[in-house]
Amino acid sequence: MASKGVQLYAKKKYELEVLCEAIQSKMKKGLGAELANQVSYQLGETKVLLMTFECWFLRTGSYASLSVLLTEYQGFQGAYAVSSGGKEIMFSLGAETRFADEAKAVLEELGFEGR
Repeated sequence: MASKGVQLYAKKKYELEVLCEAIQSKMKKGLGAELANQVSYQLGETKVLLMTFECWFLRTGSYASLSVLLTEYQGFQGAYAVSSGGKEIMFSLGAETRFADEAKAVLEELGFEGR
């Protein structure tokens, strides 16, 4: 199994739910990834939203998953996306890297930047 992570930050432009919908739409359209689960919390002044995506590639017998954690505190937002993937036999064909890169591209379109 392989994995890749990306971390980005932005000054708040959108509500977390709007970001979630945009990410979900683009992951579905771009990679065929389905939202498996979504959870949101507010801890004091901090808002947290976690999304989990997954995709199974029948042709290659491989899978990829992506977890995106969005946080908001005092007008700033953070995003951490970690993907993982694997293949039933031998090795991954890079689906996890593609998932992380797609999430990064979507977040950058929404105004997020890396460190």
